[in-house]
Amino acid sequence: MKKRISLLMVCMMVIVTMATACGGKDLSNSKYVGTWVGKTAEYEGMEISVETLFGDFNLTLEGNGKATAHVDGEDKTGKWDETEKGIILDDEMEFIADGEKLSYETDGVTVYFEKQ
Repeated sequence: MKKRISLLMVCMMVIVTMATACGGKDLSNSKYVGTWVGKTAEYEGMEISVETLFGDFNLTLEGNGKATAHVDGEDKTGKWDETEKGIILDDEMEFIADGEKLSYETDGVTVYFEKQ
């Protein structure tokens, strides 16, 4: 239950952070453009399915810099940009690229996303 609450907080932070921003930068040639689906989460060495915890959790990154987070039926928009390590949402939430995955870590919880 504690893990579920922590992961829910991560998802809500993504939604709240993205709620007030919008896109605008040309990122159409970025390898990150597309939909990234949250597949697994890790907490204290335990791996948990994101779908089991939240239903669905994904990010859609558009070529104009707009991002949409979809978490358990709710959508919020914001902006994204590329960094040396991966991407950043709304200039504060950094997602690290590792091969074909993106990961986001907060409060000891790491959520892993795969591009669809």
